[in-house]
Parts: sequence; C-alpha cells; structure tokens
Amino acid sequence: MTSTWPRELGTLDATYHESPAELFHENSKVTRTADGAGLSAPVRHAMAHGRKTYAAGAVTPLPPPARTGGPGVLAVMDGRRSVRAYSSEPVTLASLSTVLHHAYGEHPDRRPFRSVPSGGGLYPLELYVAVLAGTAPTPGIYHYDVQHHALERLPGDRDPDAVRRTVFVPEAAATAPVVLVVTALFGRSRIKYGERGYRFALLEAGHVMQNVVLACAAVGLASCPFGGFVDDEVHDALSVDGVDEACLYLATLGTPVP
Repeated sequence: MTSTWPRELGTLDATYHESPAELFHENSKVTRTADGAGLSAPVRHAMAHGRKTYAAGAVTPLPPPARTGGPGVLAVMDGRRSVRAYSSEPVTLASLSTVLHHAYGEHPDRRPFRSVPSGGGLYPLELYVAVLAGTAPTPGIYHYDVQHHALERLPGDRDPDAVRRTVFVPEAAATAPVVLVVTALFGRSRIKYGERGYRFALLEAGHVMQNVVLACAAVGLASCPFGGFVDDEVHDALSVDGVDEACLYLATLGTPVP
C-alpha cells in the first residue's frame, strides 16, 4: 500500500503516514473473488434475527405510529432545522412511537424489512432512548424493541441524565427531554461483509438519523443530531462494551420553544 496522504500533507508526513483511517479504508475495500457459494447458514440467521431484547426490563408498549397526515416529505425536508433549545413540554408517547417506527421500525406487512436500506438486510443498529422528563414513559433509559414496537427499560438504577451529559456542548442538550442513542452491533454486518461491514454500519446510522430528524419535523418535534460525545460514558450509561456494540450517533428531541 502506497499512501498519497503524506505528499498532500507535506510537513505532517510523520504524523499521518500510519493513519488508522487510511489503513482501515484500504483493508475494507471490496475485491472480486470467485466465491459463488451463496449465503451461509449463519448469515441467513443473522438476516432474520437483527434485533436485541431486554427480557428482564419493564416493557412500555408504544401506540400505533402515524403513517398518514402531516406535511408532505418535501415540505418536511425543506423545513427541518437543528434545534438546541426546547420547551418544558414533554415528548408524548404517540410522537415517540412515530419517530422510532419511521427511524428503524419493522414494516408491519413485510417483516423484517425496515424503513432504511441496510447492507445485506442485516440491520446492525440498535436504538436507545434516555427519557429525562415526562410521565409515559417515566424518566429512565430504554431500548427500542423493533419486533414488538415497545420500549424496554434497561435493568438497574440508571440515570438518564448521564447520557445527556456526554454531549460535548452541554448547553446544546441542557433542555432536551429526550436523547436518542444509535449503537451498532458490528458482528451482524461482519459475518457477511468482513471489515466492509463497519462502513455499512456507519452509512446505516446516517440513514436512520435522517429518518429521525425528518419524522420529528413531521410530528412537530424539534431535534438536533450530535456526532460529538464522550463515547465510553455513553457505553457505561447503556452497559454496552464499546467494542462489539458501540455508540455511533446521538440526537436530542423535544418540543420547540414557541
């Protein structure tokens, strides 16, 4: 592998010659092979079971999501803005239901397909919701169960504010009643795509977050995506290891200030 980066960066050669980003990009390239064996049994199993559950947690069923009404998709795309200040009004369970379903929920008539493109149909992502204000559900940290369209409360005494405090710009999340977390279980994609699966997880997180912010705009909520957060503090709050499952994206959600 011959790098082109050092020539472009001049005096920074020594720093960037062994760039992990460039090394990963090279190692995750696709090449042509003679493999025509089709899908293995583990890959087929992963495609059919791309979801996680918390059986021990209290479950809050979500109401049916809205699928009609509201502004058209082009109007929503044109009007969406990132908002960093929210009113004291909590996010309703009905609004949360619609946002989560259209972000990553399963299509009711075509399970297990969902609302975003996914490499190989493997769906490596998981959604968590830190509720900081409201009554339904009560404040806590929840996992979105896509199969049953429900929120599963994570076991243990968890502080949802611990998730909000991970955002690099504290004032940008200070008034948010809800923080959404997107994580990836990378093994779901790697079982079929190897190192390339990491690229697919990152792409899919972007698809999901765009759905989140557009769905928020459609139901009258404000939102703001964040790529700047303290990774391992998020992992600690969710009790994920940060290796096999790691956080890729955060978003604050709330009712806009009048």
